[in-house]
Amino acid sequence: MRKSTLFMAELIGISILALSHAQACVTFAPRAIEDIKLADEIFIGDVARYRVKGCRKHAESLDCYALIDVRVRKTIFGKSRRHWTLYWWNSTFGVPEEWGRAKTLIFAGRWITTAAPPLRGGSATQFPSRRPDLLQVLQAPCSEPFFLPMDEETIAKVRAVIDEKAQTRDESENDRDH
Repeated sequence: MRKSTLFMAELIGISILALSHAQACVTFAPRAIEDIKLADEIFIGDVARYRVKGCRKHAESLDCYALIDVRVRKTIFGKSRRHWTLYWWNSTFGVPEEWGRAKTLIFAGRWITTAAPPLRGGSATQFPSRRPDLLQVLQAPCSEPFFLPMDEETIAKVRAVIDEKAQTRDESENDRDH
């Protein structure tokens, strides 16, 4: 019995290592709009430049990351700036060679300088950014990044989550004062 258990464990381990990072998730976690409350910066902007960095030649790799230069149209939450450069490292799916999404989107980012708790229960710890000088794209493992469509319905949902976050923070500050 023990040999078969060991064999199964080895087989599973080899299978996991053999998977490319594009297939690394057993299940896909849908993006939860509530996770946006963990963002440090949320803004509407236009992608001005997208570039992939850090890749080894001729190999898709977890070393790859992308830098996304965004011209800001409007700040929804956080510091008001005209321009952000976002750092995007996607351990689950890698980063695409080219920007294949809409140019104008709602972006959410987080400053991660130390290991951070998961966005939600089923996701993994977020590790420190290799570029702590840059805002990191908000993304739970095995889920989509927070590149949201720029429409009135989505903006209203984002504002509702941010308003709820502010209300919860105000209530907890009031509780401490009493």
